[in-house]
This record gives sequence, C-alpha cells and structure tokens, in this order.
Amino acid sequence: MPWPSPASVATSNSLCLNPFQSEQLAEFQAKRREAMMPAEGESFDPTRLPEIIKQLKEEGQTRLAGFLTPDQVDQYKESLLSLGSSHEHGRRRRFRSIV
Repeated sequence: MPWPSPASVATSNSLCLNPFQSEQLAEFQAKRREAMMPAEGESFDPTRLPEIIKQLKEEGQTRLAGFLTPDQVDQYKESLLSLGSSHEHGRRRRFRSIV
C-alpha cells in the first residue's frame, strides 16, 4: 500500500473512513496521480491531459462508489472542490474535480 499523503489523511479523517476505506482511498489517489504522469522515458504531453482527466473522472465515480457510501462520495467531491479556493505562494490555484 502506498504511503498516504497528508491530504489523504485529512480527507480520511473528515470522511470518518474505516481502515479498509482509508486504504482503498490511498490506493485510488496514488493510481490517479500515476495516471497523470508520463511513462518513464516519455515527456509530458499537455494535449493528452483533457483525455486523461475525462477517463479518470469516469473511472473515479465507479471506483469510489465501490468502497465509499453515497454521502462519503459527495463529501469527497466537496473536499476536492474546496481545494480550488486554496492559495499557494500568493497565487490562486484552481482544480477541476476529476472524480
């Protein structure tokens, strides 16, 4: 199992996940991050990003529903949307939900 990021620990706590759900969520997030990265030896192709995001969004709905309750799925989506209002180094970051 991959090490959970601080964000996934905070998400796990806010969603009141059981140990199984926490593990599944950490794996889900790790696979999502890996899918965004180019294969070893390849350069990043920004033209592929919309395609990747669309695929992750479609797969994400199904995968999350497999281990979270409907209320937890909604809370998870809300937590992703709240990231859009975070600030980093004085610049506003915006994220689109890919779940």
